[in-house]
Amino acid sequence: MSNERDELAELLVNIPWRSATADRTADAILAKGYRKPYTVTTDAELDALPRLSVVRQVGHAQSVFVKYTMWHEAGSRDLCWSNAIPLPATVLHVGEGEE
Repeated sequence: MSNERDELAELLVNIPWRSATADRTADAILAKGYRKPYTVTTDAELDALPRLSVVRQVGHAQSVFVKYTMWHEAGSRDLCWSNAIPLPATVLHVGEGEE
């Protein structure tokens, strides 16, 4: 049983229809690819993310970056290396591409 599954089930526990349904719902959500956002604090952690990962600069909703070969800031034509992204950053989506 994963921590994410337990956290999802706990969130569902207070819903009136909760029973074993919460566990099945948590499993279904995880099976569809949900991962809890988490924070990275080093360039090495950013570099380790696979292609198509999405991060947001903590405290700046507008600063969203997508990883291709380099990082691309949403709304900009510029590409940057991971050391140009202000840290900490929140990982919103872990891509499925190769590093």
